[in-house]
Amino acid sequence: MTLPGFLLSTAASALFGATHAPESTMPSDPTDFTSDAALADLEDYLCDRFKARVTEKGDSVVMRGVAAAFGVAAMLGANVPTSDEFLTRFATTLGPVVFLPTGLPKGKRRLLLVLHEIGHAVAFWHEPLFMPRAYVQSGEKRADYESGAERGRIEGAFLLFGELPTAEGIHGFMQHGYACDAPDITLAQQLLDIAATATASGVISSPVGLAVRDWRLAKERGQR
Repeated sequence: MTLPGFLLSTAASALFGATHAPESTMPSDPTDFTSDAALADLEDYLCDRFKARVTEKGDSVVMRGVAAAFGVAAMLGANVPTSDEFLTRFATTLGPVVFLPTGLPKGKRRLLLVLHEIGHAVAFWHEPLFMPRAYVQSGEKRADYESGAERGRIEGAFLLFGELPTAEGIHGFMQHGYACDAPDITLAQQLLDIAATATASGVISSPVGLAVRDWRLAKERGQR
């Protein structure tokens, strides 16, 4: 999820440097889409394609300040993560910068978070002046942005791992940490159900999903 304001929720997806995998002198396996090295390459590809950066929360003074604000809000009863949850369990995106939980290694869990968060970077670049304000002010727009980002994650997971979300996973989407009313949560879940159904039928339409597909094709052709 995105975090244009201190008291908004985050998704359970160094400010000036993206995380890149070391280059290898060995030829890559064109059928390898899921090894840690391949997923690290995909992360780099997505960052380059969408002009995004990935870093860790622990390296950011800003994120620690946000975590403190979340902690206060959680103690006052707001539906947001605690300070510890915010830093260690949730990914957060500010503009085009993705902040991941500290110490999260390369691999499937990290890549699935990145797929979602890059979707927020895409939305930001599409409407850099409107998107942050709309996300803060409107629960309906927040649901739209979150379900759109999650659609990219669903499509990417399907293309890479052949996985689709369960009914329980869709029902639990946005239930905690988003400061949304019930109608907005229902809207997000309905949009997610539509996305999962379309993906299962082979329809890939989100910018992130299409980018994963293009990366796969490049791998198969020996271009990555």
